[in-house]
Amino acid sequence: MSLTGIYCPIATPFVDNRFAKDKFTQNIEALTTAGLAGFVVLGSTGESVLLTDVEKQEVLQSARKVIADGVDVIAGCNGESPEAVVESVRIAAQAGAGYALVITPSYFKNQMRPQGVVEHYRRIADNAPIPIIIYNVQKFTGFDLEISIILELAKHGNIAGIKESTSELAKLHELKSECPTGFALLTGNASLLWASQVLGMDGAILALSNFAAAECVEVCRLVENGQPDLSQRLFLKKVLPLGKSIVAKGGVPAIKAAMDCVGLFGGAPRLPLLRATEKARNEIQILLKHAELGSTTN
Repeated sequence: MSLTGIYCPIATPFVDNRFAKDKFTQNIEALTTAGLAGFVVLGSTGESVLLTDVEKQEVLQSARKVIADGVDVIAGCNGESPEAVVESVRIAAQAGAGYALVITPSYFKNQMRPQGVVEHYRRIADNAPIPIIIYNVQKFTGFDLEISIILELAKHGNIAGIKESTSELAKLHELKSECPTGFALLTGNASLLWASQVLGMDGAILALSNFAAAECVEVCRLVENGQPDLSQRLFLKKVLPLGKSIVAKGGVPAIKAAMDCVGLFGGAPRLPLLRATEKARNEIQILLKHAELGSTTN
């Protein structure tokens, strides 16, 4: 398997604060038609840190049952120690996940040293039953993986790639130049989608694809087909403004509101997150109309 294309870090819907399995599977079925390469289940956008262990298993099992063969399932597997992460990866593998997305440890971020981080990921990779993907997202962890660390980890046979959420195009360029062939480079920043594809990166894991999946997929397809100018126009008209104004600005509550607006089910996030205000929802609806994504209400 190769990690290429757009992956949706699918949101976790709740009804009366309980996981809404039927809404979840309906969302996945609708998004699958957009040509996504796969789904990330239990990621940041999926509010994984707000779920119980029992809920996490139910979400992952529900996803695997509805996602077709040939469509990748990547499971978010978090933990501060290698032992905790490996246990999470084993559970995910048993539920049918093909890859594990492992965020950098961050509780002791002020004491993180390159060698400790390298050994952390190596121990996970040595014992994980499925390939792992590094998840570097400084805005959540307060800790950024240096390029030298990524290059060292890219040598490991069971580390398949990285979701790099940097806003620095120069870092993506250096990774593309230095990482070995076969190590997947996936951007996690919608603002860099077009540029990352022109650079030749493998794809992206974008929260934006929860409500604009077809547009994200099309940006990549046009670049791949030798039409970067058309891709850029689509990116500037739809992907960039929606990514900045909805995802980056409003986070999970705004993403769920946008899903509601395009006919999917977003609903309310789980506390301590709050539902987007009526004012914010109206602004999101205007943005979506301007981007010609349509507007319906659940």
